[in-house]
Amino acid sequence: MKIKRYLPFLIGLVLLIICFYDYDYRRINSIIQGVNYYILFPVLAFEVVNLYVRSQRLRVILNPIIRINGASIFSYYSIGSFANAALPALSGQVVRTLLFARKYKITKTSIATGAILETLFDGLCLFGLMIGISFMVKLPEWLITWKFGIGIVVISIAGLLVLVSYNNRFISRLCGRF
Repeated sequence: MKIKRYLPFLIGLVLLIICFYDYDYRRINSIIQGVNYYILFPVLAFEVVNLYVRSQRLRVILNPIIRINGASIFSYYSIGSFANAALPALSGQVVRTLLFARKYKITKTSIATGAILETLFDGLCLFGLMIGISFMVKLPEWLITWKFGIGIVVISIAGLLVLVSYNNRFISRLCGRF
């Protein structure tokens, strides 16, 4: 009975030892001593402001479904962002969806749609940033050829979502035929 309790801890400890076995700890220590820690404060402040702005963007996206106050959505958004950093493959989006659905008693589909719209908006912003940078910096050829394909896909998905949101009755009749 006790072995089941401590087995995951022991497995984790063995995996950590395997992962960090061949590290040069003297070099890591010298790097840590050479770090300028004063730069961490502006970076931390920027990250908090970034999280706040992104949480308010999600609040605006979810506003037609449910009204959520700013502090509450900021805390849940921060938990989801932490999960994104700690878990693989954007699992924080799933964590955030489940937290919102449980707290506010709304469907997971509504929250997941908001997360998809938010991710799509991030894609559009990154595409715009890439186009803006391409006027200042010479990009590699492979990126130039993929840039337009990615842009067409992102803009097509955005257009499809706008079409679906404005023509809800048409889409429901179309889906009813199949």
